[in-house]
Amino acid sequence: MKIKNITFLFLLFFFSINQANSLEKIVFFDIDYIVSKSNAGIKISEKLKKQNKKNIEFLKKEQKKLQKEIEEIKKVQNIVTKDELEKKVATHNNNLKKFNKKKKELSDELTALRKKEILQLVNKINPILEDYMKTNSIDFVLSKQGVYLSRSSFDITQEILDIVNKKIK
Repeated sequence: MKIKNITFLFLLFFFSINQANSLEKIVFFDIDYIVSKSNAGIKISEKLKKQNKKNIEFLKKEQKKLQKEIEEIKKVQNIVTKDELEKKVATHNNNLKKFNKKKKELSDELTALRKKEILQLVNKINPILEDYMKTNSIDFVLSKQGVYLSRSSFDITQEILDIVNKKIK
């Protein structure tokens, strides 16, 4: 009698869990793919590349100036007095410090711009995703990076990419 009751309770519990799981609709998508492949994401990438190229050109010009200073010091090192040479070396070292500081500033600015632009895009994607969830009665959206294995029918990345490309210019 006890074994029947335990078996019955176990089966009842097992079937209720399966039924509860089947009522929830779970999907996943790849936010990194959408950020990199969407029209808006491509524009951000191009903007960042353009800024990086501009920074590199500026730094190359400054580097050439520093190289000219070194060449000038080498040319006059046997001609000028020790004090004048030390002044020129000190000036060069100061300019080198400024160069390295500017290089770090430009790098930090580019990193901050990248974070800002991507965050703004993700903030525009979130309402689109929420609307998609409501329209399609989805209970959970997981990040593709957190999904080890799943059927491709649960992947909504391409659908979200299409919507993002239509709604975000």
